[in-house]
Amino acid sequence: MKKIMLSFLVLIFISLFLSSCNSKLAPGCWDEKTKDTVYRIAKQQAEKKYGKEKASELKFELDYIVFTDINKDTGKCSCEAELSVTNIKTKAEDTLNITYTSEIMEKKAYNSGFLVKVSGLHKL
Repeated sequence: MKKIMLSFLVLIFISLFLSSCNSKLAPGCWDEKTKDTVYRIAKQQAEKKYGKEKASELKFELDYIVFTDINKDTGKCSCEAELSVTNIKTKAEDTLNITYTSEIMEKKAYNSGFLVKVSGLHKL
């Protein structure tokens, strides 16, 4: 009986961990849409700081993604990750610890999309 209960608890934990943000909520921390939006925001920030030409030399990659919170009322997922930044010309690399959120937006105001906010790019 204990093995069945333990197996059931492990199954629940794994399904919660893998789903992090379900289909009724915003795209999760590992979702490609979310990650692509984080990369786009990082590139925009780099363009503001270094200009379009220099920013186009940068490649971004999210590593060590951690799901930190979910607000089931608003559909907001909170995440932490390490953003690896590589200059494709010089091969110079740097990493930034960032946090980001993903949340569903109202249909009327935002055409039923989602919003991603990123913190920690000021060190870019």
